[in-house]
Amino acid sequence: MGRSRDDKKRAGILVSAFRVFGRQGFASATIKTIARASGVAPGSVYTYFRDKRQLFNAAVDEGWRLLLSELAEVLTTDRPLAERLDLLLDLSFQSLRESLPLLRGMLFEASRLPAFRRNLDRFRDLVVGILDEGRKEGLFQTPTLGWKHLVRVVVNGVLFSAAVAPEGSTGEELEALKASIRSQLHSRMREGGQA
Repeated sequence: MGRSRDDKKRAGILVSAFRVFGRQGFASATIKTIARASGVAPGSVYTYFRDKRQLFNAAVDEGWRLLLSELAEVLTTDRPLAERLDLLLDLSFQSLRESLPLLRGMLFEASRLPAFRRNLDRFRDLVVGILDEGRKEGLFQTPTLGWKHLVRVVVNGVLFSAAVAPEGSTGEELEALKASIRSQLHSRMREGGQA
């Protein structure tokens, strides 16, 4: 007789996996450690996930899914563009802060990069969409190379800077990066005739 599935238990395993993979990296993390962290028997993990690789990919995808759905919600409100951009920055940097250990593992383990790239492209598309909206409203001029390239450079730069920041100064580094981006966006909006 097969084990029954419990969505709440699966969600708890994913949350624990996200944390354990973030702390230990893919290679060092074990199903046993993840099971212990989520309060289930190791066999229970296999009820939901075929192996560690599938669990890792599911944990990463779930983290991205949550962030992207929050951002999509913020970006589609009727709030002024400047306010939505501020919320975008706040949510993105909060998520980065919370998932930084996992991000480090993904950036520095080449086999983990495809899952990272796929979701990063979705994130960049959301950002490009709101910047295009600002261009249509006359708040911004499109950069010479287009938003997609500029957003790619900025996002990749932020991620790399955060990933290589010394452990004790990561929070300061993230706040400085966020403040710099916010300042640039608001400055560009003022130049476009809006504040």
